Amino acid sequence: MSFLPGKSASVPLHAAGELGLVPGQGRDHWWGRLSEQARRRIAASAGATVEWYAYDDESLPVAVVLGANALVVWTPERLIAHRYVRRSLTQTRVRQSPSSTGPGGGLTAAGPPPVDLGLSESLRGFLGNLPAEAQQRLQQPFVAGDRVTAFEFFYYGNEEEMDVWCYLAGSSAVTFAAGHRKARRGAPPHAVAWDLKCYHAPLAAN
Repeated sequence: MSFLPGKSASVPLHAAGELGLVPGQGRDHWWGRLSEQARRRIAASAGATVEWYAYDDESLPVAVVLGANALVVWTPERLIAHRYVRRSLTQTRVRQSPSSTGPGGGLTAAGPPPVDLGLSESLRGFLGNLPAEAQQRLQQPFVAGDRVTAFEFFYYGNEEEMDVWCYLAGSSAVTFAAGHRKARRGAPPHAVAWDLKCYHAPLAAN
């Protein structure tokens, strides 16, 4: 998947929403709350772990694992596995240094209007905090007609240091981002340092 500044006008670039922070336990705590059986089922479906996070839903653990074979979402009710084409998972690093450039990181685009991917307002606000390149890499596989059927984001930390995770899944592709944010307290999105890994994989036919 290529990133072409000025050539991907159909991919929406979102306005940054507030990254609200509330006290809570980190991913290690909630991963530790999973049963051994749950961990074995996740590992069997995901394959070797590439990225992961865990959190609570009404005090019960939820886990998301980007593995070598599948993106797996575990909830107390069920396990969902988005399985890739074999050995198709790719990774790109996206970095942003603090700059005086306004929102969008100076990226301008001309062409057709952005595609409405049907994402929630909260997810659009989260994506708007990411560098423009990361926003485009996460969304680009879905602008040609593949419907986004599942998406989620999670972050943990404080205003100065924060770890983030996000995925989008459709009927034919998944994308995932994970990385670290560093900022001065109260800094605008374009004045924030990011170090992210963006992943993409086509899904195997059912």
